[in-house]
Amino acid sequence: MELIFAFGAAAALVLAGLSFLPQPQPRAVRVRAENKRRL
Repeated sequence: MELIFAFGAAAALVLAGLSFLPQPQPRAVRVRAENKRRL
């Protein structure tokens, strides 16, 4: 449950960052890659 909540919070932060960034695609890909490596 805690992992799911943490993942959801991280996703929310990423979406918030994407809304502010003009070109979020490259960073989004990097974040997803980092998340996969951590898991």
